[in-house]
Amino acid sequence: MLHLSDESDTTFCYLSAKDVAALCTPDVAMKAVDQALRLHALGRTILPCESYLGWQTPSGSDARCLAMPGALWADTGLLVGLKTINSSLGNTVAGRKRSDGFTVLLDPETARPIAVMQAGHMSALRTAAVSAVGARTLAPGSQSLAIVGCGTLGAAHAAMLTHTLPSLASVRLFDLHRPQAESLSAYLSAGPGRFTISVAPDAATCLRGSDIVIFATTVTEGYVPYGWVSESRFVGHVSLDDLLPDVFASCDYLVVDDWSLIADDDRRVLGRLARAGLVSGPDGQPEAVGPGRARAVDATLGQLLTGQRPGPGRSDAVVVCNAFGMAILDVALAGAVLTAAHAAGRGVMLEL
Repeated sequence: MLHLSDESDTTFCYLSAKDVAALCTPDVAMKAVDQALRLHALGRTILPCESYLGWQTPSGSDARCLAMPGALWADTGLLVGLKTINSSLGNTVAGRKRSDGFTVLLDPETARPIAVMQAGHMSALRTAAVSAVGARTLAPGSQSLAIVGCGTLGAAHAAMLTHTLPSLASVRLFDLHRPQAESLSAYLSAGPGRFTISVAPDAATCLRGSDIVIFATTVTEGYVPYGWVSESRFVGHVSLDDLLPDVFASCDYLVVDDWSLIADDDRRVLGRLARAGLVSGPDGQPEAVGPGRARAVDATLGQLLTGQRPGPGRSDAVVVCNAFGMAILDVALAGAVLTAAHAAGRGVMLEL
């Protein structure tokens, strides 16, 4: 069980963005996310619905605040926490980071805060780790990667996937703001150099023939038909609104992180399809799509990792991973970062 000291009733550990960046590495994120997904499938987590607040900024941009609590019984004991992540679409136009926030860890006995840390880096890295765990499990040996959307999330995916998938030989990038894609290309080019990197002129070209495709955009209306991803092995629908409904109906295998979060949501495409009765959860056997019949989700990532559900069964299957995002992943990763902070002597103790 995580604790600080006998003074923990009056103090908490603060970890800055610099601290988190040093401690939260791709390997740390992969281990924490993999364990949390397994624990969730085994029923060893508490995952309430997130709280969403949306508004328009005085300058007319869409903004939102998400508050995401969660708890899990990890190897170190019970972890309890809350992530708040907040964003404004106007930030990117002004050259600022689109989103950031804090993750708070609580003492499971007293419920008092024991740590507060910057959430933006961890949030992006754990999101990328989910995609990496999925791709590693469902599309091993993939050689080509395409990323549509080259902001913070796209960059996190590029770093995570090129680090964890040694078989990758090529990376193709696209962003509506081409300089952003070129900047990410330059960053990747400065790395080990074991793969080719190119910037595509449009999204369709970027996706064509790629084994793994990642959508990390800010769109709110779908634009990607099944034909654009029909040759792919793993489709990471990270931004949750890029795919048109026919992609979900036509793919060979549909995987999520948590069905209840998706079914309760009325903003994203898969939640809307669930409410319309066109997609059902993973509780029953998958059914063929037809008049009056819903396409069933085949499995959760945790069920795959624990062997509770089989995979697609063939290497050429088109897999769509629609991971909504679970607070337990942030809490698990925050616990790992706090443990690393104690070992490294990092962080500042502050009075409550």
